[in-house]
Amino acid sequence: MAMAVGGGRQGRCAGHGVDAVALSCRDTGVYGPLMLAAMTSPELVAPPQIAELGTGARTDSLARTAEVFLDAAGDTAAASAQLSIHRTTLYYRLAQVEKKTGWDLKNGRDRLTLHLALKMRRLHDSGIPALLRGEDAQRGSS
Repeated sequence: MAMAVGGGRQGRCAGHGVDAVALSCRDTGVYGPLMLAAMTSPELVAPPQIAELGTGARTDSLARTAEVFLDAAGDTAAASAQLSIHRTTLYYRLAQVEKKTGWDLKNGRDRLTLHLALKMRRLHDSGIPALLRGEDAQRGSS
């Protein structure tokens, strides 16, 4: 699989036989380290607490609500507008997130843990780490 990204260097993904592009942290942001973690330790993709939040694809899932809120840097007006819900509904859903995960969204460490876990799950669900590990190619050849 070859990817073209401005300024990236094309190479082979070590031990996986997959063409990849060497990107800098500026290119990948948080997804670079998350991709490495997902490729090397897929069992550590996300803490089990986020399984209780539902799937991120559903617009009413707690996972989606939390991710939009965290992506908006805690801006409740922006998050509720993006989710097309009333701000009171957003507060209710965020309280449910705290209840189900045991994490306090007023605590920076808990917010970071949740945000990274949600991004890691999104990355894992995309299938890219499995593809880079060669798992999809193995399934297709049997």
